[in-house]
Amino acid sequence: MSSDSGAASSDSTLQLIAKKIRSQFLLFSLAIAIVIVTVIQTAGVDAALPIGAILVVFFVGALVYSFVEKDKGPASRVLESVPDSQGSELSLEVWVKRAGVNHAERSFRLGDEVRVCVRATKDCYLTLLNVSSDGEMTILFPNRHNQNNRIQGGITHEIPSDGYGFNIVLEEPLGMDRLKAIATLDPKPLLETQFDANGDFFQSVPSTATARAMRVVAANVEKQQDGSWAAASTEFEVKAR
Repeated sequence: MSSDSGAASSDSTLQLIAKKIRSQFLLFSLAIAIVIVTVIQTAGVDAALPIGAILVVFFVGALVYSFVEKDKGPASRVLESVPDSQGSELSLEVWVKRAGVNHAERSFRLGDEVRVCVRATKDCYLTLLNVSSDGEMTILFPNRHNQNNRIQGGITHEIPSDGYGFNIVLEEPLGMDRLKAIATLDPKPLLETQFDANGDFFQSVPSTATARAMRVVAANVEKQQDGSWAAASTEFEVKAR
């Protein structure tokens, strides 16, 4: 999910190698063993030792990286650090719809323009987070256009609404995204955000830091008075055209 001026990101070579190792661990190990045995037979033990050492170091490094990437987990697990909850003083709803449509949907296509809808029972301060299927988190609200995240209770807010000057257009990666809306009566921000006047509308957190950022959010939520906060979430699928 991004503003229409954003560009799709691609996995780095190391990420692709890490994913390959996770899915074909035994095959990769066997290939290393075959290379070492072949070198021993053709060039002798002296040549095989440094080549084997290089392969082992590369293998261990890529394996460690793969576990770091794996630890970020799917969106549904990352956001569980702040469970959905309705407070005694505040309750909250969140859903996603296609622009120009009045009903919630759970499945969209690449390039679809969507809007996130939020409704709270009373005036509050909203933090709206989207975690894509690859683990990257985007802070949809507050954003560069709306740095004041106070919303009025009892009405439905659309992000973005008409006149915002930007659209939310779905882009890769494909898969399940999850939105988490957190409302508090305390104006203290759950995440520190910095918006460049000429920068992106939304601030993003890399996949490798998403879990850590959510722990910060959870810690700040725990500081709220009982009943003075609420959280709600929804999932939607991004499909190819």
